[in-house]
Amino acid sequence: MVVDGGGSLLTCYRAISKEEVCISLVTIHH
Repeated sequence: MVVDGGGSLLTCYRAISKEEVCISLVTIHH
């Protein structure tokens, strides 16, 4: 799990194209 500067929870994985793909699971509104 990664939390970016915007406060969004992201899950990242390596795609077949070898690029890192991140999907936002939850967006926290401050």
